[in-house]
Amino acid sequence: GVRARYQISPRNTLPVIVRTLGASAAELASDLGRQAPLVAQLAMTAEFVVSCDAEKPAHSSVIVLPDLEVYVPLEGVVDIDKERGRLAAAREKSQAELDKLSRKLANEGFLAKAAPEVVAKTREEADGHARTIEQIDQQLKELC
Repeated sequence: GVRARYQISPRNTLPVIVRTLGASAAELASDLGRQAPLVAQLAMTAEFVVSCDAEKPAHSSVIVLPDLEVYVPLEGVVDIDKERGRLAAAREKSQAELDKLSRKLANEGFLAKAAPEVVAKTREEADGHARTIEQIDQQLKELC
């Protein structure tokens, strides 16, 4: 997920920090800690740290799972400014498409004359662009 999202080569090892949460956070951290060498090998991590006290490093991708938060620091792996620019351009493009589709869906003439499947497809496309914008906003937030 993180490698594909930020176009990171599988050959680059990444540090991974896991923060355990919930009532059994300490026990979960201990269990995961015992598996750290195996996880590090399978995930090709530079380091694999598990703790119920872990803090999110700046410029980290965050993956939220039940009772876990997984942080992948991107500093030094991803050109943060370049990635922000790429994401901003992609967001702008999706926003322009969403605006165009929203105007179309707000046009009563289109809604009255278009076949129901065309209207449904247009709504589906608009929803897809809205989801893309949400994902990009989350990625931009991770880069802060």
